[in-house]
Amino acid sequence: MNNELPTFAGGMPRVLRFLLDEHHQTVADLSRATGIPRQTLSAWLSGRKIQDLHDARKIARHFKVSFEYLVFGEVDGVTGLIEALPLEKMFEGLLRVKIERVVHGSNARDIDKAKN
Repeated sequence: MNNELPTFAGGMPRVLRFLLDEHHQTVADLSRATGIPRQTLSAWLSGRKIQDLHDARKIARHFKVSFEYLVFGEVDGVTGLIEALPLEKMFEGLLRVKIERVVHGSNARDIDKAKN
């Protein structure tokens, strides 16, 4: 595959067709790889709107492109890097989250008084 991706004004149908052709894959191949029904993929190729953004993200990950590129046909290097992060495993296990309000100036003294 080429290192530089072309941009497309037509959005997802044109981008998806390009990616399938570039990777020498058929709709059936993509369906097997992503678990998305062939009928859904064919509908997207014909211009129907995306109903499930998770499916679009599966396709983007399959082709190693950003979600924005797949859907809008625009290349964004930063988004591509973020999309490549393994987010599923990043937050495995238990997490403890603490949220505090940070106040500046005289209000901070009022909060300290209220705590005591």
